Amino acid sequence: MSNALRANSLALGLAAALMAGCDKSATTASGGTTTTAAPAKPADASAGSKLVGVWESVEEAKKGEPDDKMTVEFKADGGLKIAMGPLEMTGTWKMAKDEGKTLTIDTDVIMKGFGDAAKSDKKSFKIVFDDANTMTMTPADKPDTKKFKRKT
Repeated sequence: MSNALRANSLALGLAAALMAGCDKSATTASGGTTTTAAPAKPADASAGSKLVGVWESVEEAKKGEPDDKMTVEFKADGGLKIAMGPLEMTGTWKMAKDEGKTLTIDTDVIMKGFGDAAKSDKKSFKIVFDDANTMTMTPADKPDTKKFKRKT
């Protein structure tokens, strides 16, 4: 598989797996609409602290395919960085729901390297913690679960 095709497949799969569309605008109490450009901070620092750090996928490569480990970094300020092989994406994440061992997050990732324009992709993910250092992440729009271990 060519690197360009692999990058496109990864970006689309990751976008589908890590994000679900949501409106960039937020409604204010007065009914107006505001738009924010800065990374969103986790709604609850304690909930967000469970996720903050660098996580590495633990799936084994299928026979005959390259072993492209995925690394996802959730930053305390709401920043997000995703890397797989030579492909790297950046964006933001914010807490949508905290249910103890299960979190729902909204992400907005910028995918560079697709021609002149960078593509923004928004997704929601359900994250279930097996323990403090192991989690599974599932996109809200399809059952494509990925397992991760805390790297740092």
